[in-house]
Amino acid sequence: VIFFESFRRIMDHKSCLEKLTRDGHIEDNAKIIIAAESIFPSTSELLPYPWGPRLDGASLRSMRKWGRLELGFTRRYLQDLLARVGMQYKRLETDLALPLSQIVVGSRRIQRPYCEVLLKDDSRRYEATIEEGFNLAAEGFPSFLKWASGLSFREDWGRWTVGSRVELVFNEQLPSNVEILLELHQVFGPNVGKYLTVVIDQKSQVETLRMVEDKKSYSFRFRDVKTKMLTLLIPCPGRPKEVPEWGNEDARQIGVGIRSIAFREL
Repeated sequence: VIFFESFRRIMDHKSCLEKLTRDGHIEDNAKIIIAAESIFPSTSELLPYPWGPRLDGASLRSMRKWGRLELGFTRRYLQDLLARVGMQYKRLETDLALPLSQIVVGSRRIQRPYCEVLLKDDSRRYEATIEEGFNLAAEGFPSFLKWASGLSFREDWGRWTVGSRVELVFNEQLPSNVEILLELHQVFGPNVGKYLTVVIDQKSQVETLRMVEDKKSYSFRFRDVKTKMLTLLIPCPGRPKEVPEWGNEDARQIGVGIRSIAFREL
């Protein structure tokens, strides 16, 4: 996304960047470029604040006569602004066309799948035991989970996986001999016919994914387990919006839609 001689016109520029970065308008590896702006090394008589209207004669005349917003920014302010939306700051400059030669580039600090919902300390929980399993259509996460990644937001039927792996970390160690039961709602097209891999305690098992009309339930059995972690490896995560004939603007890298994950002691 390129702002060229335009970032200065946006009064609520923080909300603008939040909209871009958090509402799925840009991909995980995208960059935001702010170019041809008045960026000051620090506050000065022309910009006595971290950001705001520039006080030079040309800027004041433009605002007074034509009603154009003429903002200026300090380098530190732009760096902090990008940091607040999870982006790194890089500044490029040349002497050939000052003062409009400065370019600020924002890029992702941590590239996580778009619309991934991480389980955190303050995340919503519902009471459940590991024997009752993980109902992905329920509001929040089960109380027996300590950490979860690689899952998208809740839908009426459950959750899509996003990215190439799902990790679940439990508060307690899994049963020594356990059967993992996955109930699926949907398999995103490119994953049909590919291997879904379940990893527990450095042991892995695979199942060939089929269309849900043919198979919805998958079972994986493990013995001599000594871990609190379960990993699902998704074979071909993809974005529905990259399939033009579908007319779907979903930018998530989805793989399989999961209804529930059950755990049975063998």
